[in-house]
Amino acid sequence: MFVLLALHLVVGTAIVATGRVLGRRAFAVAAVAPAAVLVWAATRWSGVVDGEPVTESFTWVSGLDITIDLRLDAFALLMVAIVSGIGLLICIYALGYFAPHDSGHGDAHEFPGVARLAGVLTLFAGAMLGVVL
Repeated sequence: MFVLLALHLVVGTAIVATGRVLGRRAFAVAAVAPAAVLVWAATRWSGVVDGEPVTESFTWVSGLDITIDLRLDAFALLMVAIVSGIGLLICIYALGYFAPHDSGHGDAHEFPGVARLAGVLTLFAGAMLGVVL
């Protein structure tokens, strides 16, 4: 589960950093993170629904006994599916929505800041995933 959160962080940060190069294709790159989460959730479905939650723990500050614990139970699985499913649908929709368009003046152009939006939305989806877990 920590790997999935890190994936959102890495993909979102990389998109924000390389945004001008990617343009609207940043949404195709951003779609990797929610798609990976949906595949991961599908592989855990049967065990979690049968009452066997998936848990992971990470010791953050060992001297103070502070840990970060993540738990995927049936309700969290539903919320993970909603968060990642909607995130994936938004990425797919945005690919077409932010396509270069003809403004009536004969020149096609892209919307400015599209890649930054894709990166920030990926970071936001990762934060929501962390809250759910």
